[in-house]
Amino acid sequence: MRVIKKIINESEMTRSKEARKKTTKILLCPFYNKEIIKYIESLKYQDEMYLSFHYLIDYKGKILNIIPDKEVAYPTSCIDLDLECISIGIYIKEKKEKLVAKQIKSIKYLVKYICNKYNLTKNDVIISYNIFNTREFEYYIDNYFEFIDLIYNDFKAK
Repeated sequence: MRVIKKIINESEMTRSKEARKKTTKILLCPFYNKEIIKYIESLKYQDEMYLSFHYLIDYKGKILNIIPDKEVAYPTSCIDLDLECISIGIYIKEKKEKLVAKQIKSIKYLVKYICNKYNLTKNDVIISYNIFNTREFEYYIDNYFEFIDLIYNDFKAK
């Protein structure tokens, strides 16, 4: 599996180049805009909202690395978490949607890679619901055991 580097430009609102001090979590977040990179890049022209992810997984399972792991991304409005997590944005068309097989394969690959790199475990993987208590990834909230299977099944870190 291949990770494609497509590092976005430096911007206070999306990629400040601030170094992360440590890594304690992997955060999975949905996004609903197919043109998410263009959207994130457009945020550099405003000063109201921060948003970015380290990695993006599209509908076909392609993995893009848009912010280097060593830098802070802004997937949440919780700066304490942003300073310590690696974020993976996953494209879905609607909240109730189940991920497709290629996305699941990419998520498993990427989560294992990050866990091995930063000495994390599968228990360090969280979804945006754990942070915001909103119905993002609604299918997996309502079918939580499928989320557990998605992350934990066949999980073999170092």
